[in-house]
Amino acid sequence: DGHRARSETTFSGALGAVWRVAPEWTLALSATQTRRAPNAQELFADGPHAGTQAYEIGDDDLGTERSTGLEVSLRRRVGDVTGAVSVFTNRFAGYIFGQPTELVAVEHKGGWKFVDEHNPEAADHGGLPVFRTVQRAANFWGFEVEALWHLHEAPGSQFDVRFTADFVRAKEGGRPLPRLPEARAGVGLLWASAAWTFGVDYLHAFPQRQVAAHETNSDGYRLIGANVSRALKL
Repeated sequence: DGHRARSETTFSGALGAVWRVAPEWTLALSATQTRRAPNAQELFADGPHAGTQAYEIGDDDLGTERSTGLEVSLRRRVGDVTGAVSVFTNRFAGYIFGQPTELVAVEHKGGWKFVDEHNPEAADHGGLPVFRTVQRAANFWGFEVEALWHLHEAPGSQFDVRFTADFVRAKEGGRPLPRLPEARAGVGLLWASAAWTFGVDYLHAFPQRQVAAHETNSDGYRLIGANVSRALKL
């Protein structure tokens, strides 16, 4: 209630180039300019969010989120080993995210009131931390790796080993941004025939220590998966 209506039109674009540096190798460069309008929650939220267990407050004065990105990739598409290694960076003007306020929202007489997070009332009434949507300059950078080792390839069948890894860092004012994914690396095996496909994957997620205010460090974990499928013609 009480918020003004608004509309926004944004424009994004990208430009890329690919250079074949050798018969089996290519170097790719891409530059992007992106614009994103804030969504309804970022603009108008004002209440508890059951999914995040937080009291979220939007800001209807938010402007357009603007980003300039650059990515360089080295790719190999032929041979026993194929894949790509990419490094990227993004500079944001007006990056939108939820920032902790050091306040806690507690239910009070059918409504909500805000108290300091150290106030005993915050713990006694099971209060929700208050997050306010803000805009800040931010920098992202990282890399991605994907490689396929083709151990066997014949008409109607193939056997591959797949390796992947990804890593990202993002900061505003020298501080880590919230909800950053951890670095990950994985390996998998894939066997496929004309009808059957079998696969097994192992993923290792590293501990996350680059956390924002009010976030906790997270331990690493390992994930093992397997799958089998058959294609049927009916």
